[in-house]
Parts: sequence; structure tokens; C-alpha cells
Amino acid sequence: MPFTKLLLSLLAGVGAVAGTATVLLSSAETPTDPTQLAADAADLAALHRNTISENLGRPLLSEVGIVIGDDPHAGSGGLGCVITIPTGAIEDLSNLVANQVFRCFQHEIEPEPEDSWLSSGMPEFFDDLIAGPSTANRTHHERFVCEPQAALWSRNETSVGFFAAIDALGGDPWALVDPMTRRSGLDSVAASGFEPADLVERMATMIALDAGFGPEWSYDAIGRPDRSCLVEVFVEPGSPLSSTEHVSDMATIRPLAITARGEVVSVRVEAEAGAIAVDQGTHTSIRGATEMLFCVDVAPCECPSGATIGSHIGESTIAVAGGRVSAGSIEVEAELSPTEEHCADGPFLELHYDGISLVLTGGLCFIDEAGMLNGAFGYVPSWDAREQPDPYPFAQVGLLSAAIDGTRDGASLFLSLDGSSTRQVSPTFDIDTSLTTGQFSGAGATGRFECGEFVDPSRPVVGG
Repeated sequence: MPFTKLLLSLLAGVGAVAGTATVLLSSAETPTDPTQLAADAADLAALHRNTISENLGRPLLSEVGIVIGDDPHAGSGGLGCVITIPTGAIEDLSNLVANQVFRCFQHEIEPEPEDSWLSSGMPEFFDDLIAGPSTANRTHHERFVCEPQAALWSRNETSVGFFAAIDALGGDPWALVDPMTRRSGLDSVAASGFEPADLVERMATMIALDAGFGPEWSYDAIGRPDRSCLVEVFVEPGSPLSSTEHVSDMATIRPLAITARGEVVSVRVEAEAGAIAVDQGTHTSIRGATEMLFCVDVAPCECPSGATIGSHIGESTIAVAGGRVSAGSIEVEAELSPTEEHCADGPFLELHYDGISLVLTGGLCFIDEAGMLNGAFGYVPSWDAREQPDPYPFAQVGLLSAAIDGTRDGASLFLSLDGSSTRQVSPTFDIDTSLTTGQFSGAGATGRFECGEFVDPSRPVVGG
């Protein structure tokens, strides 16, 4: 039976947004009151058209046509932008209309888009932004979490998580619609204004936080998934974790939720970008090889000297997600060990700075003639500080602090992480009165150190 047409002309906006919405009713399984549904859809089309136009700073030139019903042969009547409202989709009618009106704007920007992740995923994100959460988009968010290994270019609606990452990094999603829609692949990613590795890290962070702690993502998105999708891993003494997983372009591994029972667990991740998350909202960025120590005992893991080993997290879950800009492998290792194995007599320093996490052993500590505490941590093996007047350039991290009781001003770290250039960082220190242990935080750096015994400054030796 041919569908009937009810021509209902409505203004589709005001000011810069002018046009009509033509409603076409199909006789195939139409709802009880198709005329009312048609009027509601047309009103929503006008409202969303105006919202999108104002935010994009451009009008929609095409006339909007609305087809009500499920008849696949229902024509568009020659209209340039057709919104099909199938019966049974009434629960999320506002989202459905917003999604399809947004696609009409996309089509005018780029009539023949190359990438479905742009033409399908971007409308999913924006209809949430325009009309609020929807059942369909909740499913797409969940698939983003559960199937993160797929290349961004192979996605469709599930690329919604990528656009959420842009939003989380502080980008203006509306300002990016035009430049990203006109491009494809990495060129489109670059048009976002963010480095690809930063976007991969943010996607991994969202996934890691979701894996460990339920649907509590690190951005103010709507349509969050109803459940976590994670790989549970249990690490016990003598049963370490060693995982190597391949991911595609602009993708991450499925989130690993590591539960360890013992004393100290070391977690090592090799990835272009990613995150290690513990507790809600607490995470450490991954760039390259990153290793962290955690104390998973009920009480802090303490050495005889009083120094504590690892961040004390008790029985908390450690969630890990690593990713890559280009296809390749992600390695994750986790192993338990007793506290005493980490209680070295020589210097020890744990540092988290600028997306880098290091655990350094070896070096020396001494008090110089000016009464300053000197520490050098993590020697490159081919260098011998005993032959040098200044040990700092030959250590990965040097420490210089006032060594007078009660005076801690002017403490600084000298970072030579690439073996050549040195960067000075001055966080706030809390140093024990013995001057052999301390912790620091601020200026982008956090960590702790242990000197062990001081050496004779006239003849420093390499420890560890």
C-alpha cells in the first residue's frame, strides 16, 4: 500500500536558521497517532536545527523532510535532508532527530565522507550533547570500552569514545566539526588540535578507570555504559603476569584489572600511551616503558630503616590500559615480591614526572662542605662518578637540599633522563631529620627517596 503524505510545514528555526520541515507519513505500522508523532518530530527538528546552526556558526541550506513509519519504499519527495522515524524508536525520539539533523549538516560540509568513524561516531556524540542520554548511545559507549583494540578507522558509532576524549582534554567539539569532517584518518585526528598520543592516553585513562571502578568515567559524558568490560587478573607469589597484546591504530588493549595479594607488586607497562589507575579518579599516565611499585599488604611495606616501599593501596584493584597511535604490541607485567627485596642499602628514588614513572637504585649520598645534602640516583653503568667532580650529570636524578636541621628551603631535583640535557625541578620536600629519607610533591613531580648511609664526599663511590 503506498504511503500517504501529510504535508506539514513548520519553521525549522529562527534568525539565521530558516527552512521548512516536511512530514511524510508511511502507512506501514504507523503509531496510534501518527499526526501527533509527525508534529513532535517536526518541532524537534526545528529546535535541534537551530541549536546545531548556532553552535556551528552556519545554516543548514537543505529543506528537512521527516518520514514517519517503517516502509522501506517511502520516498523523500525530492527533499535534501530526510529524517526517518521508525516505529518503536519513540523512546529516544529527540536523540534520533538530533542525530539525523546533525548528519545533514555533515553532508553539506562533506558530501562524500571517507570515514564511517567520522560520519557515524560524531553524530552519536553530538546527539548526546544536544538531547541528553539515550539507550542506543549507552550501548555504543559500552562497546567502546569492551572492544577497544579495533582501529579507529574501522569503527562506526563506537568511535563515540574518541570524541569524548577530545571533550575530556578541553577541546571545543563544535569548533572541530568542520575541519575534522573535511579530512580522513590521521589528518582528521590532527585537525582536532591534539597530539594523537594525548588522545590515546585519554581513551586509555577512561577505559582504565571504568575497568577498576564501574561506570565512573573521567569525563562529564552522558550515556555511560551500564557495566564494566575488563579482564580480571590475579597475581600471586610465584605466579606473575606477563601479557603481550596486539592493538590497531589509535586503539588500546582491553582494560586489565589486576588483583594482587602479598606485599610489594611491581607493575610494568610498555605502551606508546596509557594509564595505570588506582582508586576512583587516581591515575598515572603511561608514555613508553613505565614501572610502578605498589604495596598491597594490609599495613604499609616498611624497611628496617623506616623507609616505605611502593604506594600503599591495600587490597585495591590496579587497572591498566595501554594504547598505540600506530598498530603494535602492548606489554604488561606484574610480579609480587617481599618488601625486603626492595630495601637496598644504597640510594633509592621513586619519581613520577611529566608522564614518566621511574624506580631508580644505585648512586650515592653525602653532605658537602657547605652543609648541603647531595644525592645522585640511577647511574648509567658506563659512567663512574668517582672520576668526576660533579656527580649530577652522570645520574638520572640528582638531589640538592639544605642539610641544616629545620631548613628545607631550596631543595631541587636535577633530571637528566635522556643522559644529556638536565632539567631542574623544585617540588616541596619533607625530609626526615636524619636526612637519609624523604618525599616530595609539587612542580609536576612526586616521589620519595632513601639515601642509606652517607659516603665520604672526598671519595664518593657508586652504590647499589
